Amino acid sequence: MKNKLFGNIGLLYLFAFLSAMRFDRALWMLYLVERGLNMSQVGLIESLFHAVIVLFEVPTGMVADLYGRKHSLLMGSLLSFFYALLMMIGGHFFVFSLAFALAGLAGTFRSGADNALLYDTLLHSGKTEDYTKVSGNMLAISLVAMSAAQWLGGVVAEFSWNWVYLGMLMVNGLLFIPLLLMKEPPRDSQASPNHQEKIPVRQRWKNQFAESWRVWKQEYTLRSPLILFITLSCAMVIVMFYGQAFFSRMGFRSSEIGLIFTVESLLAVIVAKFAYRIERRWTFGKLLVSIYLLICCLMGLFAVLHGWSAVAAFFFMGNLSVVLDPIFSHYVQSKIASSQRATFFSFISLATSLGTMILFPAFGVLVDRWGFDLAFGMLAAFMTFLLICLKRMAKYEKTTAETVTDRG
Repeated sequence: MKNKLFGNIGLLYLFAFLSAMRFDRALWMLYLVERGLNMSQVGLIESLFHAVIVLFEVPTGMVADLYGRKHSLLMGSLLSFFYALLMMIGGHFFVFSLAFALAGLAGTFRSGADNALLYDTLLHSGKTEDYTKVSGNMLAISLVAMSAAQWLGGVVAEFSWNWVYLGMLMVNGLLFIPLLLMKEPPRDSQASPNHQEKIPVRQRWKNQFAESWRVWKQEYTLRSPLILFITLSCAMVIVMFYGQAFFSRMGFRSSEIGLIFTVESLLAVIVAKFAYRIERRWTFGKLLVSIYLLICCLMGLFAVLHGWSAVAAFFFMGNLSVVLDPIFSHYVQSKIASSQRATFFSFISLATSLGTMILFPAFGVLVDRWGFDLAFGMLAAFMTFLLICLKRMAKYEKTTAETVTDRG
């Protein structure tokens, strides 16, 4: 049984490669615009995508726990297949909305299920010490596949959008091969000491927000960094996706836009390896504010520059956010108890999705009314204003805390 389960590793590598082959990742916004949608409609569709994630992240996680990780991954792959099909045949706002809802639902079925299946496989094969190594290999394979898919998608899109989504249909069809060949490891019904699988979904939601609110009240030093990080994460989603259409309006071809996103992804892989060195040289507070301000300035430049100088600003913004991600994670983990970490990070993920639901369509409305230049400039100004407000709030909280201490 152990040898059979260990065969899952190679199949998980193949799954990681195929699932990352999203040929439209750097181009889907261009496709929707060519099909007649305006930026406000595109923003609403992306907002729906995040709304589905927020609503179904917890329930679909229960599916993986109760019925197996393999079944959860199969459901996610099936939904991704129908996403590609609807995108290929769709020509109306409603059809594209349904496609993105399915894509969001597919993501929730896959979220964490592959890593859980990997860990269970290694656990029952007596190889748990290899988890970090194998998981890292899966991530590297995914990044390489994603980079290649972005470039290939751009090249193919210049000939036919149908070929892009036909290719995705074929890849999603091939995904069923490694999944059907995988062996579901036995699951220990007592694996969770709190028997989380027996807790109703509504109660899980209440527990998650109650725990997160308790941490928020106890650790006031987390408040400003958390707000800044979530704002920055939402802003980078806007830059990455609206950047597709912005580059197109600058005159870049689909193949060039695909290449831009491919290079950005590859640079992110390299830059991420040096994050720990940067963390050693700067305090977290200075690093967070410095990166945040740099991205605000670069976004302002991104709004007024054109051509390859705008691409350079895009690269710098993307890689600065990549540097901040593991450093922020380390800071948060050092501030909260081990028993609260998973819940609090889930809360951060949900808050980011909620923020994106609001800001993404709002940005689309700004683009339709005043254009990309002014919209990106307004986003940079809003982020800068938020930083100023939070700095003043932090100073006030510090002064209040010192006053209370002196009185005590």
